[in-house]
Amino acid sequence: MAIVERDLTKNLPLSKTAAPSKSSSQRQSLGGFGVKLAFAVILATLLAAVFAPILAVSDPYRQSLVARLKAPIFVGGSGPHILGTDALGRDIASRLIYGARLSLYVSVTGALGACLIGTTLGLVAGRYGGWVERILLGIINMQLSIPFILLAITLVAVTKPGVTNIVFILIATGWAGYARVIRAETLKLNEAGFVESAEAIGQKEHLILWKHYLPNLLPQIIVLASMDIAKFIVLESSLSFLGLGVEPSIPTWGSMAAEGREYLATHWWLTTLPGLAVFSVCLALNTIGDWLRERLDPRSTVRG
Repeated sequence: MAIVERDLTKNLPLSKTAAPSKSSSQRQSLGGFGVKLAFAVILATLLAAVFAPILAVSDPYRQSLVARLKAPIFVGGSGPHILGTDALGRDIASRLIYGARLSLYVSVTGALGACLIGTTLGLVAGRYGGWVERILLGIINMQLSIPFILLAITLVAVTKPGVTNIVFILIATGWAGYARVIRAETLKLNEAGFVESAEAIGQKEHLILWKHYLPNLLPQIIVLASMDIAKFIVLESSLSFLGLGVEPSIPTWGSMAAEGREYLATHWWLTTLPGLAVFSVCLALNTIGDWLRERLDPRSTVRG
């Protein structure tokens, strides 16, 4: 019987480079648009905070009982108060603008302080280990086991409500996250070849930390800082909402939401507008943080 040979490769599909699917390209375009929108929101918030005296249509502290509880223009209101007034007749738009200044100042300052302390302690613990690492891990575990609100109430009871004290509370509760992440990344760098080479040639310790450790830890630090700014805005607003933040006369998004909750059934915008401000800024910061993580992570395949 004759054996018929067949070229099985003729029945196989030709190898082609997989073209990007339509859904994948749509997700990339939507992701790029979301990042651009997030940067636009943060830029607008920064401009509002910096140029608050120019952009505010009126004094955020000026009261007028005659003009109290005016409706914003999108629900039928009219007049110079485009977003209406609160129960004391203060312009809501002006207070939102000045509230952005305080929220950004508190969150950025708190994130920088927590980053500096946590990065230093995490780097020292991961690099040298020993009793320093054991003590630091014990402090981190103890702090992370305490709820933030309980710790904040304790610190406010010891001190007094105020901008400086709020920044201190955020730093005191935020450094542990940096220390834990930086310590873990430092342990990985201890076994890196370039670190061992620097040690072999006798390079000084502070130069090893500055030239070899910090540049490789910078991506993690940037991502953590961007996430923490959003988290600290929420925490500051939560403390102000509970009456544990700054003085009641100072406009903050949290205190504005707290003042409007008594009128939520009839004047819902008093609480909704500052809540939307917190939501939009935090969402934009988290979006930027995710984008930075994808761009700075060498293991990520997302680029551009």
